Amino acid sequence: MGRTLCSELFGNSACVESPWILKRAMIPSYFPAKAAFYLEHEYEMRRERRPYYSYRAFARDLGLSPSTLNEFLKGKTGFSRGRAEKVARRLGLQPEHVEHFCDLVDLEYHGRSASRPYLRARVASRAATPHSKLALDHFALMSDWYHLAALEFFELEPGRSPGELARRLRIPAARLKKAVDRLLKLGLLRETGAGLRPQDSQTLVGMETPSLAIRHFHRQILGLAERALFDQDLEQRDFSSTFFSLRREDLPQVRKEIKDAVFKVLTRYASRDRKDAVYTMAYQIFETGAARKTRRK
Repeated sequence: MGRTLCSELFGNSACVESPWILKRAMIPSYFPAKAAFYLEHEYEMRRERRPYYSYRAFARDLGLSPSTLNEFLKGKTGFSRGRAEKVARRLGLQPEHVEHFCDLVDLEYHGRSASRPYLRARVASRAATPHSKLALDHFALMSDWYHLAALEFFELEPGRSPGELARRLRIPAARLKKAVDRLLKLGLLRETGAGLRPQDSQTLVGMETPSLAIRHFHRQILGLAERALFDQDLEQRDFSSTFFSLRREDLPQVRKEIKDAVFKVLTRYASRDRKDAVYTMAYQIFETGAARKTRRK
């Protein structure tokens, strides 16, 4: 009856209490083994939001020339520590990931550095923490929206081929194939005589504490919403925004009541037979004009 990423809106206890959601996985963060991963992943995220976002524009936004960016991604050249820090901050990385990115750059491109053993130990210590013990498959499941969308489409139409679904979701067929393989590997999708079907009718991934993957996921959803705003008729979508004031101490109760109302409505209609379309509902509530703070991990 639904595929949900659980974060600020749906906390752990609330998700467990909801009968049509199954808690699946938690991923606080992921520390990659290669510095290029950060850039490649960020470029994909931006392309999801803006399909015409170019490689040249990405290089410009990072303060690099296209040729320098290309050489870096091919492993042919690196950055100084200072330049790596600037690139990392332009990527919007959290402080610990800024440090990790810079350490990886130093290890990969400054092999004769006297601090190499110390850098290698720091990188290894991050990889050994509980935050990084989950496989990249799990990180991708949390980070890329089309995994949960595919599960819901296969529930609705198990006979649909991955190629057809890729065209429907407007993503490259190779990307969806990797997603399907990942879902099969993780046991969330299974092959039947009638086609691919989700292992369960309800899937939830996530946790209450925000993570790198969760933020990437929500950023993609905002991109999909922007696309729908211009591509879909009013009968297919609904957008609404409200500015209001309240006491900060009342916000937790406001969030709870909104969540309860959402579950009540979706449970009523998602349990009906003869469903013929998949929809996305996103929810945001944030303080308007708040001072910027260091983001939690």
